[in-house]
Amino acid sequence: FRRAAEAASDSANLVRRFEVVRTLQDELAERFPGEAKPLSKAALAAYQQADWEACLDYCRRLDPLLSIAPELESNPEFWKMRGVVAKKRELIPEAKQCFERCTRLQPKNSEYHDLLGGVFLEDGNFDLALRSFGEAIRLRPNYPYAHYHIGRSHQRQGQYLQAIESYKKAIQLDSTQWEFYLQMGRCHEQLGDRDNLLKAVSYLETTLAKNPLSHECLFSMANCMRKLGNVQEADAYLTRYNRVSAVAREQEEKLRVLIRRIREDPLDANAR
Repeated sequence: FRRAAEAASDSANLVRRFEVVRTLQDELAERFPGEAKPLSKAALAAYQQADWEACLDYCRRLDPLLSIAPELESNPEFWKMRGVVAKKRELIPEAKQCFERCTRLQPKNSEYHDLLGGVFLEDGNFDLALRSFGEAIRLRPNYPYAHYHIGRSHQRQGQYLQAIESYKKAIQLDSTQWEFYLQMGRCHEQLGDRDNLLKAVSYLETTLAKNPLSHECLFSMANCMRKLGNVQEADAYLTRYNRVSAVAREQEEKLRVLIRRIREDPLDANAR
């Protein structure tokens, strides 16, 4: 508990420092409206606070100044930031443009191709998504998330066997990510025969060992157990699922209240 409290305190102090940076840079931007640096620093501080709306606003205020700030216009990390924020705000065309610019500025950066593929995947454009993820792997063969995202592309198209092969590779490269095991288990669950259901249970158990609060995993476990004829275990997992879902709904409501507070008072550091 002490470690958690200390971590929370450190996080709160960090958020306050970002807030101070934003306040100072806002003042500089008002005094020197033709300079890009204050707005870019304020955008970065908002990004580090996960204040996507404010970050996007700063970036758009920067647009008329990019012609006099070539160091910013040619910085792929600036466009990566804009792309991530646009995706968070579900502005998919804008996110795609930003990540495409990243890949043009640094075509050998595997992360940028993976991010671009993620936008195509979000948009349901699976062919382009697979092409981008494939390029990320060509540049960096041992990139676990690119393999994972290829798996997600196949899974969303119902190509479960191809997805399983990609997830196997992702797990071989990084066995710490619970999402890899979850999606592997769900693919086996979809295949549906007894052998695959038993494999699904094994992967889902590993998922729960790494993340006991994965409500998706608990629901899949209940489903697998019921199909395997283990009714009591299915009911037990379903009970856990309902409890976790209730906690999640409670936390979501708390987040909505905090978001409303931040929108009403952007300087409310406690809410942040």
